[in-house]
Amino acid sequence: MAMQKAKGILRETCREFEGFFVRDYHGLVEAYKTEDAEIVVTGMGSVVGVLWDMVDEYREKGHKIGLLNVSCFMPFPKGG
Repeated sequence: MAMQKAKGILRETCREFEGFFVRDYHGLVEAYKTEDAEIVVTGMGSVVGVLWDMVDEYREKGHKIGLLNVSCFMPFPKGG
């Protein structure tokens, strides 16, 4: 139960951080070009910058690919 409560605390902390530093961490997961994606790559941490570039490169070639950037692993951001 504590892990489930932590989700709300993490979301609030992200909003507070954005207020101070004008940088949005999008809560627990950030979706990038996933609206029409047939393939979605999932990453976390320093690899995400490379994955953003890869998604853009493959999109330019006509592939429907997107990215889920997992910002917080525990508690795992399943569902709402």
